[in-house]
Amino acid sequence: MQKQIGSILLVAGTCIGSGMIALPMVLAKIGILPSFLIMGLIWALCYYTALINLELNLQAEKGLPLGALARLYAGKKSEYIGTLSLKILSYALVAVYIYGGTSIFQKLFGNSGIEMNFTPLATGLALISFLVLLLPLKIIDYVNRFLFIGLIGVFSLLIIGLVSSLEWSNLPLI
Repeated sequence: MQKQIGSILLVAGTCIGSGMIALPMVLAKIGILPSFLIMGLIWALCYYTALINLELNLQAEKGLPLGALARLYAGKKSEYIGTLSLKILSYALVAVYIYGGTSIFQKLFGNSGIEMNFTPLATGLALISFLVLLLPLKIIDYVNRFLFIGLIGVFSLLIIGLVSSLEWSNLPLI
């Protein structure tokens, strides 16, 4: 049960974390209704691909990563494409987290009167991430759980604060 909870939190943290960084910045300019529509379509696409992955794993009768599934059903070239796709996705997620985290820390330091350059801050965050990933997997799982629970707590406080101070008449619908 503990492994299942850790796995759920890992996937949820990845989805929520990158979405919280990217989607508001991109969708803020087009309004609420088109944003809801686009996010709903993205959710449907993600759900559909997860169901396809589940179906392929059920047919294979064992849990396989994307590359191994591709090799099983379509050959060696497909395995390389699947593995490369996951590596590119992982690189993109790490880049988003480092860039987004650096921007957040830079603004936090700026609000307290300390000016920080982007490059040393990003380098420090990348090194901290690298050092955490060198730890044993069980510790990484606990760090992920702690960060996810913290994310939910901060997100809840932000939602409560924003909703209490929001003027609905100022929101652009389209």
